[in-house]
Amino acid sequence: MLWIALVLSIITGGVCFSVKVRGPHYASVGSSVRLTCEHGVQQELLHKVDWLKGGIKFFQYIEGRKPPFKNFTINGATIDWDGSSEREVLLKDIGMAASGLYSCEVSTATPIYTKGSDFHELVVIQNQIEEPRISFGKPVYTVGDWVRANCTSGRATPTPHVTWLVNGKQAEPGVVKVHRTMGKIGRAELQLQLMPEHLPGVQLTCLATIPAYPTDKYADSRAYTISVDVVPMGRPRTEIQKSSSTMQCGILFLFTTILPFFNR
Repeated sequence: MLWIALVLSIITGGVCFSVKVRGPHYASVGSSVRLTCEHGVQQELLHKVDWLKGGIKFFQYIEGRKPPFKNFTINGATIDWDGSSEREVLLKDIGMAASGLYSCEVSTATPIYTKGSDFHELVVIQNQIEEPRISFGKPVYTVGDWVRANCTSGRATPTPHVTWLVNGKQAEPGVVKVHRTMGKIGRAELQLQLMPEHLPGVQLTCLATIPAYPTDKYADSRAYTISVDVVPMGRPRTEIQKSSSTMQCGILFLFTTILPFFNR
């Protein structure tokens, strides 16, 4: 590898630099995005910087030209000339068509040499406009019962990923079934058997995110949580409460109606 670098250095007259595009991977519709072409070329050696989307040139900077910028065309965005430079291009009023693979090419004048960056993917999203919705059977369950709950995300582009959390921790893959949808809505079903460790209740959270959970930062994230009461095996809590209420009514009837009769 050392001899390859040596040959390249001789061919390019000692010019050696790296090129990399930096910027956000996600952007919301209507927002602005700043892309930076990082390179180590000194200003006196720099000839031009070309910006490409999907391999097609859309913006160019040439050192010494007045004005130095040239805008070709780009769908889905407007280039902010005042916010752009020899190293950066500022895209504003982002639309869905601006999604794609971006790269930059840096050229030197002496010696003549051009080097391109790797592709940087930009995904334009339409945020969810509502919280996820959860549907399930009943609010009180007994140990051993199965909770079957469905979650539906809000509409968004791209389709949100739906993740189930049980008491704040991601549910095991085996208890979650993701449903494929034709539209822009994500759906997933939770099938969880309640165990003694779930007493006296469990919190179920539906998390709809772009990109998929888990990550340190989301372009879009919505969550909804429900609480489910869990009682020991036997009669459900609603029946226990009903029996207790019936017993209290019976005792009250005894003291107010029957006992006074015997005291006559």
